[in-house]
Amino acid sequence: MSMNRIRGQSLIEILIGVMIGAILVGGAAVTIAITLRSNLQNKNIQTASSLGQELLDKVTVFTEADWHNLYDVAKSPAQYYLGISGQGFSASSGSEIVTLDNKEFTRYFTVENVSRDAGGNIEAIYSPSNDDPSTQKVIVTITWNETEETAEVNLDKFLTRSRNLIYRQTDWSGGGGQEGPIISVNNLYSSSNLINDTEIPGSIKVTGF
Repeated sequence: MSMNRIRGQSLIEILIGVMIGAILVGGAAVTIAITLRSNLQNKNIQTASSLGQELLDKVTVFTEADWHNLYDVAKSPAQYYLGISGQGFSASSGSEIVTLDNKEFTRYFTVENVSRDAGGNIEAIYSPSNDDPSTQKVIVTITWNETEETAEVNLDKFLTRSRNLIYRQTDWSGGGGQEGPIISVNNLYSSSNLINDTEIPGSIKVTGF
């Protein structure tokens, strides 16, 4: 075997080795890029979910302060965000921009009416004839730019007017004749049948007991 043939064979082996190495490096680079992109997307989704849950919690507090805070706003597709007002929150039309780790997220919520069927179950499609004025659906939406596309996360929650206020009545001196419902407490009661309201001032007693 001549030296030229040996050198030529060695050169071919080197070229093949370089090509294989390039293919392996290229494949590894693509895999790393995909992994980094996936990790970044997952991070953005987690951040968006946290921002969405934060707004959902604020809307819950906003609603618990006064049911009409939520019930009286225009329904979807109208968009709202919450701002600080005194010691509570106030709703403003539109959306807000929240920046975290140099990334901008757009955040807002919408409100939908809710209806229930004869069994009291929430209907998937709203029916005005079965409207439940004590339940509202809140949808929080977070959007951001992801590689020249818009990504989105949505969270929703049903809020109900379930908080009860208790009033202890100690004065019935106004007598009967009060028909309800009433919007403010007074010293009247509905019916005077079998009622003794003269024995002890400010108290009533059912006759026979």
